[in-house]
Amino acid sequence: MFSELKNLPQFTWSFNLKFICDHDDTPIIRTFESEPLFTISAFSLRESDGHCSNAIKLSLDSYTGHCPQDNKQVLVEKIINKVPRYYCCMLEYAEDIQRGHLKTDVITKIKIDELLSFENISFELASIIYFQGMHYTTHIKGINHPKFLPVRDDRWFYHDGFKPGFIDGSFTKGLLFENNPKLEIDVSTDQLKPYILIYKVI
Repeated sequence: MFSELKNLPQFTWSFNLKFICDHDDTPIIRTFESEPLFTISAFSLRESDGHCSNAIKLSLDSYTGHCPQDNKQVLVEKIINKVPRYYCCMLEYAEDIQRGHLKTDVITKIKIDELLSFENISFELASIIYFQGMHYTTHIKGINHPKFLPVRDDRWFYHDGFKPGFIDGSFTKGLLFENNPKLEIDVSTDQLKPYILIYKVI
Protein backbone atom coordinates (compact mmCIF):
# COMPACT_ATOMS: atom_id res chain seq x y z
CA MET A 1 0.00 0.00 0.00
CA PHE A 2 2.73 2.47 0.93
CA SER A 3 4.37 2.06 -2.49
CA GLU A 4 1.27 3.80 -3.87
CA LEU A 5 1.96 6.80 -1.61
CA LYS A 6 5.48 7.36 -2.95
CA ASN A 7 6.27 11.00 -3.85
CA LEU A 8 2.96 12.26 -2.44
CA PRO A 9 3.67 15.52 -0.55
CA GLN A 10 1.52 14.44 2.43
CA PHE A 11 4.00 11.62 3.21
CA THR A 12 7.37 12.77 1.80
CA TRP A 13 9.97 14.29 4.12
CA SER A 14 12.88 16.26 2.66
CA PHE A 15 16.29 16.38 4.41
CA ASN A 16 19.71 17.94 3.96
CA LEU A 17 22.58 15.70 5.04
CA LYS A 18 25.59 17.76 6.08
CA PHE A 19 28.87 15.79 6.22
CA ILE A 20 31.48 17.55 8.37
CA CYS A 21 34.81 16.05 7.21
CA ASP A 22 38.34 16.68 8.53
CA HIS A 23 39.95 16.93 5.10
CA ASP A 24 37.81 19.80 3.84
CA ASP A 25 36.74 23.08 5.44
CA THR A 26 33.61 23.12 3.27
CA PRO A 27 30.94 20.65 4.47
CA ILE A 28 29.45 18.25 1.94
CA ILE A 29 25.68 18.76 1.73
CA ARG A 30 23.34 16.31 0.05
CA THR A 31 19.55 16.55 -0.22
CA PHE A 32 17.23 13.57 -0.26
CA GLU A 33 13.53 12.83 0.05
CA SER A 34 12.24 10.01 2.20
CA GLU A 35 10.13 7.04 1.29
CA PRO A 36 6.53 7.26 2.63
CA LEU A 37 7.33 4.57 5.22
CA PHE A 38 10.29 4.83 7.60
CA THR A 39 11.82 1.67 9.04
CA ILE A 40 12.42 1.56 12.78
CA SER A 41 14.97 -1.20 13.21
CA ALA A 42 14.70 -3.87 15.89
CA PHE A 43 18.16 -2.72 17.05
CA SER A 44 16.91 0.87 17.48
CA LEU A 45 13.87 -0.33 19.44
CA ARG A 46 16.06 -2.51 21.62
CA GLU A 47 18.42 0.41 22.31
CA SER A 48 15.36 2.54 23.22
CA ASP A 49 14.00 -0.16 25.62
CA GLY A 50 11.01 -0.66 23.33
CA HIS A 51 10.00 3.01 23.59
CA CYS A 52 8.83 3.87 20.07
CA SER A 53 8.99 7.65 20.52
CA ASN A 54 12.72 7.53 21.29
CA ALA A 55 13.37 5.25 18.32
CA ILE A 56 11.34 7.56 16.04
CA LYS A 57 13.36 10.58 17.16
CA LEU A 58 16.55 8.69 16.27
CA SER A 59 15.20 8.22 12.73
CA LEU A 60 14.94 12.01 12.32
CA ASP A 61 18.09 13.02 14.20
CA SER A 62 21.73 13.48 13.18
CA TYR A 63 23.86 10.36 13.17
CA THR A 64 27.36 8.98 12.68
CA GLY A 65 28.00 7.99 9.07
CA HIS A 66 30.76 7.84 6.47
CA CYS A 67 32.24 10.68 4.45
CA PRO A 68 31.32 10.30 0.73
CA GLN A 69 34.92 11.19 -0.27
CA ASP A 70 37.22 9.17 1.99
CA ASN A 71 34.70 6.87 3.74
CA LYS A 72 35.94 7.94 7.17
CA GLN A 73 33.41 7.98 10.01
CA VAL A 74 32.00 11.48 10.49
CA LEU A 75 29.05 13.26 12.07
CA VAL A 76 26.19 13.59 9.59
CA GLU A 77 23.92 16.46 10.54
CA LYS A 78 20.36 15.79 9.38
CA ILE A 79 18.44 19.00 8.68
CA ILE A 80 14.70 18.78 7.97
CA ASN A 81 13.78 20.85 4.91
CA LYS A 82 10.13 19.90 4.50
CA VAL A 83 7.67 18.48 7.01
CA PRO A 84 4.67 16.69 5.44
CA ARG A 85 1.34 15.93 7.07
CA TYR A 86 2.14 12.37 8.21
CA TYR A 87 4.99 10.34 9.64
CA CYS A 88 4.56 6.60 9.03
CA CYS A 89 6.92 3.96 10.34
CA MET A 90 7.21 0.19 10.16
CA LEU A 91 8.46 -1.50 13.34
CA GLU A 92 10.94 -4.07 12.09
CA TYR A 93 10.68 -6.23 15.22
CA ALA A 94 7.17 -7.30 14.10
CA GLU A 95 8.48 -8.53 10.74
CA ASP A 96 11.25 -10.41 12.52
CA ILE A 97 8.73 -12.11 14.82
CA GLN A 98 6.55 -13.13 11.84
CA ARG A 99 9.61 -14.67 10.16
CA GLY A 100 10.77 -16.34 13.38
CA HIS A 101 14.00 -14.31 13.39
CA LEU A 102 13.42 -12.48 16.68
CA LYS A 103 12.95 -14.11 20.04
CA THR A 104 10.43 -12.30 22.21
CA ASP A 105 12.94 -12.11 25.06
CA VAL A 106 15.08 -9.72 22.95
CA ILE A 107 12.36 -7.04 22.94
CA THR A 108 9.87 -7.69 25.73
CA LYS A 109 7.82 -4.46 25.79
CA ILE A 110 6.68 -1.97 23.18
CA LYS A 111 5.62 1.48 24.44
CA ILE A 112 3.73 3.93 22.22
CA ASP A 113 3.08 7.60 23.02
CA GLU A 114 -0.05 9.28 21.67
CA LEU A 115 1.84 12.59 21.51
CA LEU A 116 5.51 13.18 20.81
CA SER A 117 7.68 16.09 19.77
CA PHE A 118 10.99 16.45 17.98
CA GLU A 119 12.68 19.84 17.79
CA ASN A 120 9.73 22.13 16.95
CA ILE A 121 7.55 19.41 15.38
CA SER A 122 4.62 17.86 17.25
CA PHE A 123 3.07 14.50 16.35
CA GLU A 124 -0.27 12.93 17.28
CA LEU A 125 -0.88 9.20 16.93
CA ALA A 126 -3.52 8.61 14.23
CA SER A 127 -3.41 4.86 13.66
CA ILE A 128 -1.80 1.59 14.73
CA ILE A 129 -1.75 -1.20 12.15
CA TYR A 130 -1.31 -4.82 13.24
CA PHE A 131 -0.51 -7.97 11.30
CA GLN A 132 -1.48 -11.35 12.67
CA GLY A 133 -3.50 -14.34 11.47
CA MET A 134 -2.27 -13.51 7.94
CA HIS A 135 -4.26 -10.28 7.70
CA TYR A 136 -4.12 -6.66 8.81
CA THR A 137 -6.24 -4.95 11.45
CA THR A 138 -6.09 -1.40 12.71
CA HIS A 139 -6.89 1.03 15.47
CA ILE A 140 -7.75 4.38 13.94
CA LYS A 141 -8.57 7.68 15.59
CA GLY A 142 -11.28 9.80 14.06
CA ILE A 143 -13.47 8.15 11.43
CA ASN A 144 -16.67 8.72 9.52
CA HIS A 145 -18.94 6.33 7.63
CA PRO A 146 -21.74 7.50 5.33
CA LYS A 147 -24.26 5.13 6.96
CA PHE A 148 -23.09 4.32 10.50
CA LEU A 149 -21.09 7.44 11.43
CA PRO A 150 -22.01 10.20 8.96
CA VAL A 151 -20.40 12.85 11.18
CA ARG A 152 -16.70 12.59 11.92
CA ASP A 153 -16.02 10.97 15.30
CA ASP A 154 -12.67 11.55 17.04
CA ARG A 155 -12.80 8.51 19.31
CA TRP A 156 -10.58 5.47 18.78
CA PHE A 157 -12.06 2.61 16.74
CA TYR A 158 -10.83 -0.89 15.96
CA HIS A 159 -11.39 -2.22 12.46
CA ASP A 160 -10.98 -5.75 11.16
CA GLY A 161 -11.91 -5.82 7.47
CA PHE A 162 -11.70 -9.61 7.36
CA LYS A 163 -14.38 -10.34 9.96
CA PRO A 164 -18.07 -9.48 9.43
CA GLY A 165 -20.04 -7.79 12.17
CA PHE A 166 -23.22 -5.89 13.03
CA ILE A 167 -23.60 -2.23 13.92
CA ASP A 168 -27.01 -1.14 15.26
CA GLY A 169 -28.48 -4.38 13.92
CA SER A 170 -27.14 -3.80 10.40
CA PHE A 171 -24.66 -6.17 8.77
CA THR A 172 -21.28 -4.77 7.79
CA LYS A 173 -18.49 -6.57 5.94
CA GLY A 174 -15.80 -5.34 8.32
CA LEU A 175 -15.93 -5.47 12.10
CA LEU A 176 -15.78 -1.92 13.45
CA PHE A 177 -16.31 -0.81 17.03
CA GLU A 178 -15.17 1.80 19.53
CA ASN A 179 -12.07 0.61 21.30
CA ASN A 180 -8.98 2.30 22.74
CA PRO A 181 -5.62 0.84 21.69
CA LYS A 182 -3.24 -0.65 24.21
CA LEU A 183 -0.17 1.59 24.28
CA GLU A 184 2.13 -0.65 26.33
CA ILE A 185 2.38 -4.08 24.77
CA ASP A 186 3.89 -7.25 26.21
CA VAL A 187 5.49 -8.81 23.14
CA SER A 188 5.34 -12.35 24.50
CA THR A 189 1.69 -12.42 25.59
CA ASP A 190 -0.35 -9.70 23.83
CA GLN A 191 -2.11 -10.87 20.69
CA LEU A 192 -2.09 -7.50 18.90
CA LYS A 193 1.50 -6.49 18.20
CA PRO A 194 1.92 -3.08 16.53
CA TYR A 195 3.43 -3.29 13.05
CA ILE A 196 2.99 0.19 11.53
CA LEU A 197 2.46 3.48 13.38
CA ILE A 198 0.96 6.51 11.64
CA TYR A 199 1.40 9.93 13.24
CA LYS A 200 -0.24 13.14 12.10
CA VAL A 201 1.92 16.26 12.27
CA ILE A 202 0.03 18.89 14.27
